[in-house]
Amino acid sequence: MDTVEIRQHLADQDRVIADVLGLYVENHGCPCDWPQFEYWSGKPQGPGWQDNIQNELIKAALKLDCFRRRKPETPRYGLEALVTCSACGRQWQYFSEEWRMLAFHDRLIPVHPSAASERDDALVDENFFATVGREPNATYTLSLTEWSNFMQGLPVGESRHTSSFTRRVFAWFKRRA
Repeated sequence: MDTVEIRQHLADQDRVIADVLGLYVENHGCPCDWPQFEYWSGKPQGPGWQDNIQNELIKAALKLDCFRRRKPETPRYGLEALVTCSACGRQWQYFSEEWRMLAFHDRLIPVHPSAASERDDALVDENFFATVGREPNATYTLSLTEWSNFMQGLPVGESRHTSSFTRRVFAWFKRRA
């Protein structure tokens, strides 16, 4: 994978995230009653890794016209904003933690979570970023297409374990050396 392919993949990822989120909001008015959104935006990220799709999904969601942000009255570690949906009134908490220089764990967690968003299995996108040796354990990885299908309630196919985006980039450089 060369740098042009990496840039194209990341641009495609951002486009797919925006398209999936936009389609849902266009059809439902807001993402607040969407179990897959609640799951993916609120799931914990590991101590040595981050889910890039989760972070990008939250960035896209915070740009929605229906989400209004305000500073929290009571500061808490990582709590960047309180978010209220102008379409339905649901309230969310936006957390962002810089776990490594310029690497973030972003989470958008409803103040009152629904049971519908809970899952027994942990999912992560296949382009997670991890410190070598700190990859997520016992997590199913989804390709961008599988993630899109999951978010739309479609079958995702065979989930699998994979190496991190960072390891794949290092492997590419080693093959070139």
